[in-house]
Amino acid sequence: MTATRIILFTLMFTVAMGILHGYVGWRLITPSSLSKTGRRRAWLALASSVLVQAVVIVVQFSDVPRAIADPTIGAGYFLLGVVVLTWSFTVVRDIGWFATRFVDLMMRKVSGRGV
Repeated sequence: MTATRIILFTLMFTVAMGILHGYVGWRLITPSSLSKTGRRRAWLALASSVLVQAVVIVVQFSDVPRAIADPTIGAGYFLLGVVVLTWSFTVVRDIGWFATRFVDLMMRKVSGRGV
């Protein structure tokens, strides 16, 4: 890959991961009972995770020695897996919440109890 393509891919991937991480943070960190400092640390951890993914892409396509690159890439992919699983469970939870709200609304309309 050329340097321009690597940069563009890294930029697009970082934006996509930023959106995914932002959703996880919005749904899990914002409503949590963490202190203000705890929330800041949680958001910082999510932001660091996004940056780690960008570093993994750069390391993967550069001439970094394998002894350094392999553990870095492995840790980055592990972290990506954790975040994607967390995002998946959060989305499933939200879909379930919307579905139960919809069913409740329909049951109220059918039973005539109003909204």
